[in-house]
Amino acid sequence: MIKANRHDKLKEECGLVLLHQVEGASDLTIQALLSLQHRGQQSCGIYFKSKNLSQLYKNVGLVREVFTEDSVFSDEYNNSVGHVRYATSSENKATEAQPFQVLVNGINLVIAHNGHIINQEQLRLFLKSTNQKFETKSDSEIILLYLKHFLESGYNLEKSIEKLLHNISGAYSVAGFYGDSAFAFRDKKGFRPLVFGRRLNKDNTFGYVFSSETCALEMIEASYTREVNPGEICILNDSVLKAFQVISSSKTSMCSFEYIYFSRSDSVVFNRSVYQTRTQFGEQLAKEEFLDFCDIDIVIAVPDSGTAAAIGYAQMLNKPFHLGLIKNSYVGRTFITPNQSKREAMVKLKLNALNNSIQGKNLVVVDDSLVRGTTSRKIVDMLKRKGAKSVHLRVAAPPIKHSCFFGVDTPETKDLIANNMTILEMNQQIGSDSLSFLSWAGFINVLNEKNKYCMACFNGDYPLAIYRNSFHNVSYEKEAGYIPS
Repeated sequence: MIKANRHDKLKEECGLVLLHQVEGASDLTIQALLSLQHRGQQSCGIYFKSKNLSQLYKNVGLVREVFTEDSVFSDEYNNSVGHVRYATSSENKATEAQPFQVLVNGINLVIAHNGHIINQEQLRLFLKSTNQKFETKSDSEIILLYLKHFLESGYNLEKSIEKLLHNISGAYSVAGFYGDSAFAFRDKKGFRPLVFGRRLNKDNTFGYVFSSETCALEMIEASYTREVNPGEICILNDSVLKAFQVISSSKTSMCSFEYIYFSRSDSVVFNRSVYQTRTQFGEQLAKEEFLDFCDIDIVIAVPDSGTAAAIGYAQMLNKPFHLGLIKNSYVGRTFITPNQSKREAMVKLKLNALNNSIQGKNLVVVDDSLVRGTTSRKIVDMLKRKGAKSVHLRVAAPPIKHSCFFGVDTPETKDLIANNMTILEMNQQIGSDSLSFLSWAGFINVLNEKNKYCMACFNGDYPLAIYRNSFHNVSYEKEAGYIPS
């Protein structure tokens, strides 16, 4: 058995959920966050609210570790905003966990944020000049204090968020409360997903639910309405939703990696089924296959996000799909030292091969992406030691050659295997009998709308200007696309 190296995958961003005027919000919010746990495993939190009560509870750990059976929350709560976090720009401490809360003119302002702020250096200086006090290193606190500043300056909630949308650069899907008003909005490029729907209460009234993915809506039996549009503000008062399109853009930058790895397969993201899109990636990969089909005995996947692509690949070539690798879901996701030699030494058990499926077989192994190549090398080695006759690695995405600056923790460019090696060199390094990636043309063909998605991790075409001082407590290597600060 081997342990999949978490540094061998791009790390998820965060996930958020907001419930407004929904009966049983306490339990339902926890259930919704459990369905979003894949988006962040470092910390979590929930702000609960009713007409007369409010409570913020957050800590380091998984949802079931922070919100235990012993946790007691009032049945009166019918409003909430919750968050699961993986840190891209600060430390993993309870104080850095979200949601964030601050008093504004005696009224609670609470936000949860998924994404990453690009111009945070300038914004910090501006906010400090207005005597705003930072308590964390999180860029999400910039959003909180920016709204606080303009609310204190006499702007209403809508105008304060509008100011933010025009002046904060980066990726941000945000949901929160200001007093009794709930709100949600996305940046003008729409990098990170945010959807909403309605849930029927026992008295036949409807409450609203906002979430990073539709799987959270389905978890708590809320119906899907639509996405929050890029550059749109949604404000809820007394179960009445008002939506304002503040900024419109002919070219959005929705994260294409949501389809490859981040989102759950049962979600609809950016108005597309994640499962169907991954299956289509696999089908396109099969159309580009250069091996003699007769040389392929079975197709297996690197679970879990490679499974749909492997099924599509196998169906297109009319080859049997087998479970060849079994994932131990209870090992958990481990974040380890960035030192490469220590990383190699700390690889533990997470995947195991099914001997009967692979012994004496010519295998095609389909994975969703290739980042460092460390885990792929160990998988290939394990499969061959378990008796596979040959192992052909297929990647259902183009080669990743550039870091992400929009809410995804990507290794430095020097650590991205595709940035340093040719496909032939990568194949030799990994030890596979052959290696191929989904072509750029094939990738674009599946997604269909090139101007809708951010693909900077593949082609280095960053949709927003990247400054070296844009990042707080994150080290990135200088590369094409940087503007000197």
